[in-house]
Amino acid sequence: MSLVVETSLPALIPNSKSPSSDTTIYNVAFNRSESVNSAVSVVPGLESVSSVPGLESVCSESFESVDDSITGYSSYNNECEINVTEQLLSDDVNERYRAMQYATGGIQLSSIGFAQPPCRIHPREAKLNAELRQWTYDIVAPWRLGLENQIDEYNTMCTYLFPDASDERLLVMGKLANVQFVHDDLIDGRLMNDSSDYMGAVQTLLADHNVLKAGVKDILYVLNTGKKPESVSYSPDVAELLMLDYYAEAAEGFLRLSNADWMKRFMQHMVLFYKNQIDSVTKKMRFNSCAEFVEYRTVNSGLMHMVDLVEFSLDTYMPQEVLDNEVIRSMQRNLMLIGCLSNDIFSFEKETLRDGKEQHNLVHVAMTTEGLSLRQAVEKTAGILTDNLNNFYEKMEVVKTWNRPDILRYCVGLEAETLGGWPWQLSTCRYLSELSPFAELLPKHKRARFLA
Repeated sequence: MSLVVETSLPALIPNSKSPSSDTTIYNVAFNRSESVNSAVSVVPGLESVSSVPGLESVCSESFESVDDSITGYSSYNNECEINVTEQLLSDDVNERYRAMQYATGGIQLSSIGFAQPPCRIHPREAKLNAELRQWTYDIVAPWRLGLENQIDEYNTMCTYLFPDASDERLLVMGKLANVQFVHDDLIDGRLMNDSSDYMGAVQTLLADHNVLKAGVKDILYVLNTGKKPESVSYSPDVAELLMLDYYAEAAEGFLRLSNADWMKRFMQHMVLFYKNQIDSVTKKMRFNSCAEFVEYRTVNSGLMHMVDLVEFSLDTYMPQEVLDNEVIRSMQRNLMLIGCLSNDIFSFEKETLRDGKEQHNLVHVAMTTEGLSLRQAVEKTAGILTDNLNNFYEKMEVVKTWNRPDILRYCVGLEAETLGGWPWQLSTCRYLSELSPFAELLPKHKRARFLA
């Protein structure tokens, strides 16, 4: 049975600030109404959806801007034709490597000044990961695109982030995460096999803006209803790559196991997630300072749906007045910034050097706006992570004074997700590279001599 916490909070949860590092430039104000409620309207194509009460008011304003974001989307794929596995680097990428003037394996992540308490991993991780892996393999293997070789790069993530989830809920979240990772790899063009029968569908999906837009809308429809649309405007092969059947399987679990208020909020944040995914690879943004970049990521991380999953994982749902409380918002903000900015370190070599998407990476912004060396920029990023982690635990102490076990349990779930990201990124092979500047991210056969 789902637990919805009681709502008599004003006398128990003061909204005044507690002593914290909120005044630093790294913890800028997060206005929930700007990031969520400004999007409330009707998603085109979802007007008749009624499976979740109130979802007819979901996110049109945000989604309509996808039309503008998609402009130039096909050119992105052309810019990133790099064989990651074989490290075949173009002249342009080689020039970026030379310009950085770093030594392969020259920086140890253990020495950059960021440390956190140990994370907890799901007690049945082996069983759950094996089930998720087989489920995902059965989807992508018939395509013969090579995507089946990537499954182990992301398959374990949810067991790090949601260690207290039931097996059933962990599998629902893992299925959604895995299909999203598959789409991420499709967009990146990783290990594409030109002889695959699906290569034409891949090219159509990436090059035809109308197909891409229609596909994203259909994914949102499926997540909202748990079923496929009656008809689609693209080919059956494209439909198969969109994995609508498998989104439906995950959506059925969310619809069955959650409540209507949570599902509406989750769908709002999923719309923002897809918009931010498109923006991150299509908009050439430039930032004048690290503070400006961090403020942008605070509002545009696209990770609020991951915060929502804490409630789902625990089957405990917070009333809006709890979620609107300043202390809780601060902890959520810290979680999101730690998640996305730590990934800027782990994905730096791939995004900045191989793929050239450096405008959305804090390490790159620190180097270009402040003239820092790579090590200095990484250490600055680590300092921002530390500030946010310290602020998170300061707020946790405030929560403990409320004498509300239900809210404390939710915050312990936030803590688990906050702490799970860094060790998961260290454990997965997703960020390994023969040319990584970070010793821990070199393949095992090269790593030992740098970590001795």
